[in-house]
Amino acid sequence: MSESNTRWTLLVGINFYATRPLRGCVNDVNMMKQYLRSDATNNRVTVLTATKSPDTAYRQPVEQQSAWPTQSNIRSHLEEIIRSANAGDLVYIHYSGHGSRRPTPAQKPYGHSDTGDVALVVLNDDASANEDFPGFALAMILKRMVKKGLLVTLVLDCCFSGHVYRQDSEQNTSIRTLGPISAIGELPVHSSRSYTTQQTFRDAQPLPRWLVNPEGYKIISACGPHEIAQETAFHGAHHGVLSFFLHQSLVSLRNQQTAISHQTFLGNLINSVQSQVTRQTPTHCGTQRFSFFEGISREPISDFIPVSGDNSRLCLDAGSAHGVCCGDTFALYPFFSPENAIEAASLPSFEAKVLSLTPFTSELGAPGSAAMPNAHRNGWKAKALTRSLPPQVQVGLTQTMDNKAEWSRAALGRHFFQILEEPSADSQCEFFLDRAQDGNYRILNSAHQMIPSILPIPLDSPAEFQPVIEILEHLATFKYIEGFKSPIPTLKFQSNFHLDLEDASQRFYSLDAVLDTKENQDLKLTIKNKSKNSPLYATILNLTPMWQIQCLTADEGNSGYLTIPPEGDDCTDKGTIEWSMAVPGLLRPQQECEDKIKIILTTHPTSFHTLLLPKIVEPIEHRLRTHQPTSAWISLSEQPTSIGRQEDYYIATLVIRTHV
Repeated sequence: MSESNTRWTLLVGINFYATRPLRGCVNDVNMMKQYLRSDATNNRVTVLTATKSPDTAYRQPVEQQSAWPTQSNIRSHLEEIIRSANAGDLVYIHYSGHGSRRPTPAQKPYGHSDTGDVALVVLNDDASANEDFPGFALAMILKRMVKKGLLVTLVLDCCFSGHVYRQDSEQNTSIRTLGPISAIGELPVHSSRSYTTQQTFRDAQPLPRWLVNPEGYKIISACGPHEIAQETAFHGAHHGVLSFFLHQSLVSLRNQQTAISHQTFLGNLINSVQSQVTRQTPTHCGTQRFSFFEGISREPISDFIPVSGDNSRLCLDAGSAHGVCCGDTFALYPFFSPENAIEAASLPSFEAKVLSLTPFTSELGAPGSAAMPNAHRNGWKAKALTRSLPPQVQVGLTQTMDNKAEWSRAALGRHFFQILEEPSADSQCEFFLDRAQDGNYRILNSAHQMIPSILPIPLDSPAEFQPVIEILEHLATFKYIEGFKSPIPTLKFQSNFHLDLEDASQRFYSLDAVLDTKENQDLKLTIKNKSKNSPLYATILNLTPMWQIQCLTADEGNSGYLTIPPEGDDCTDKGTIEWSMAVPGLLRPQQECEDKIKIILTTHPTSFHTLLLPKIVEPIEHRLRTHQPTSAWISLSEQPTSIGRQEDYYIATLVIRTHV
């Protein structure tokens, strides 16, 4: 991707509907058009809009028919992009209008059978009626774009909540049920699941992974599958809430001429939307390794955490469920502050201390008698300074180690572990650091035995401590998350869900016992939401024998959780995740391995994406280049919640022993 790559934009905004017309969609795309056309880059912008005439007798949009957002016009422009664009070009598609969800056809092996699939509500050719643009058809078009090497960003400012449309906050009756979606049986069936022994999991099947390589696209949607996307008035003009704050954030970054991570951008966007509409949670999925917009870096993560709130209170979007403790301190920066280490070090910041916390948020206050800063118009972000949590893992140095004091100093300020220079027989060391006769460093287990999944670490000089310290911190973080437990859930919350685990032969397993399985045996977890009116959110983490933590409920870069609405409309009250286990090549000589599966159920949408860890056997230089900063393991909470509000979470740990 270079400056010479062409940018292709299709903006679709529909106010004109025969029933339940909207007022902000055309404003949304005109606002984005103005932003994009002020960019000096090679950007080809096409706009399709439908505006209702003030003359009630006029039964068509006021625009020329060639600019109407009909299904045929939209498809035609998308096909033109596919024909004309070259590999490496960037594509931006923004849809603002009504959305619908319909049951997934029973014959399809993909899609959202538990919650239904999305359809965009567009116009027919003469604008006399609405038509569904099926999500499946959109996924097929995305697949063709990505296959050609195009980098696609899709923004959907519409409702995914089943039978409801996007809702005007001043029109509480603008909720509508559509007829059955058009037949799509003629479209070819291709399963997205890939079966190789090199994969720990086979693909799960959320909508964006139907047919599309997640490396080539990203999707930002206005809300979850059970929620209502809204529009409201901003400065006298109606806009979709997502579109308005997306535009505001992009303009702010352009004006400041800085670059921030996708993680910070999306976290701030979620907080901004929820400052206006608390029950609308934007979601995102796909890759974070490219950006159509200026001001968003190609590095997807950083060690900054979004902060929400107002002048009376600021809340960190992480709480006790993420390992935050009362007394932890953070530095606060404006949302648009640059995030590379050199520039960030010279930025003015405010120090804040955690005063109280819930499972998902932490209330911040100024230490001592200092005053907290006023809320910044574009929001804040925080970076960890000090942690109150004592070290969880002890690492002993064997008698073969030199420079023991230097090793201790090198570990100062690191999270979750401490080095014991002279461990005693009573020391409870989880690991030992040893230097072999060939000069390589070895990390041993508590019994002073080699760990097959951790290779010896070669160093050019005994003074080069960082690679070993990085790995020790990785191991300590892994062990901390491995021991992650929830408090006893309230009886009300515990009665709101039920878990079932079965294999392909429909044999059911207990979650409390070690599960012995053969390699490539399919397993399916079903989570039933027994609540009558509250959604449930599930995050499934796999702690692998290679010291990797990966998220089964996530495509690369997505919100990382599965939403399970209560039963109703097109929702079945169930969520399912399927996977298959494999023994890594390094461990195949011992014929088996052991994984731990963390099943995390929460009452609020919370992402644990930044808890993920790479494999410990990745080359040192690659780990140092790609692994998140050490204070960034704390996860983003995707929904700010009020201190004192009832919040529950439950964690089950499933141990799976896989045999070759």
